[in-house]
Amino acid sequence: MSFYIAILCFIFSLVLGLVLMITAKNLPKEKLLLLASVHLLFLLAYAGSVAIGGSERVPNYFFMLFICSGLALSGLFIRSSLQLLFRVYFSLFTISIPMFLLSPSMTVNFLLSARYVQTTGQTFELGDNLILMEQGHSSEEIDQLHYKLIKKKGIFYSTLERDIDFKGRVDSVRVMNINPGKTIQVRAYRMEESYVSSSIDSMDAELPLKKKKHGTIEYRL
Repeated sequence: MSFYIAILCFIFSLVLGLVLMITAKNLPKEKLLLLASVHLLFLLAYAGSVAIGGSERVPNYFFMLFICSGLALSGLFIRSSLQLLFRVYFSLFTISIPMFLLSPSMTVNFLLSARYVQTTGQTFELGDNLILMEQGHSSEEIDQLHYKLIKKKGIFYSTLERDIDFKGRVDSVRVMNINPGKTIQVRAYRMEESYVSSSIDSMDAELPLKKKKHGTIEYRL
């Protein structure tokens, strides 16, 4: 759900910014400064949430509102008669537009976590430029958590396998065997805890090193 909220918020802010650039002319200086103050309140709220120790796994909507409000107001301030400092500051938020065009998923992760990364979850380096990482999920979907296997090729990422199910969140991964160009066998370890004891469970998976179907190679920064 968080993914779709961020996508809709970003697109709405982009459209609003374009509308304001075209229609809102000669807005009084006092109103412009009031809008800028509301925008900065989101930044202060985000800083406060980080200071009190917000969880990295919980989306931070304050940061999303800070970026999206800056993008929406950029159309208004770029054409305003305020000092150059204001116009330059708000124009910086338009950088998020090419970021979104290059990688919508990484931009959404940036909006929700303030990190421009492939995933906000776990990643495991398997060697030979192979990476096992969490697929996007919400905090309510932890029981349906899945992973994907990707291969890094310079600035490109090729997704080899999606929806890998280890029956829960993985604590560590060990490579058991590699058949070059064909398959990789991994063993995923999970910590099973109860009120009276804890134990380590494991699950093996054999993953293809070639795509079963024609997939996509995504351009990343």
